[in-house]
Amino acid sequence: MARKKSPKKTTASATSPLPRVQVTGVVVYLQYPDGTTRAVTYDPRHVEALFWSRRAVTEILGRYYTDKDVSMDREHCIRCFGPARTRAIMGDQPSVRVTPDLLGRLWDTPDEQGCCIGILTKEGNSSPGG
Repeated sequence: MARKKSPKKTTASATSPLPRVQVTGVVVYLQYPDGTTRAVTYDPRHVEALFWSRRAVTEILGRYYTDKDVSMDREHCIRCFGPARTRAIMGDQPSVRVTPDLLGRLWDTPDEQGCCIGILTKEGNSSPGG
């Protein structure tokens, strides 16, 4: 019996030939516990996703980092999350592996003013940011 040839598999193009609407900025309005507000603009060339609930941070963003070997160094952590939060989650370590547990601790650890994070970003370089 002759073997049937498999039909050629076609793969979808990674980029569409059709024009696409481009996101050029995302504005998030934040309100702090003392009632003050602030608008923050995120540049989509550097930020790929925003997370503003504990469930999204731990279950969606955390799941992304579960099987990744991504570390965050002290300087990045201080720049994104401040010195008090960095000390609380990193201790004296020069870097930490990004895990769902680390993201949960970042979410629940207050800054110098006693305020916890209200939004986390996933940056294009695979690091979380605040």
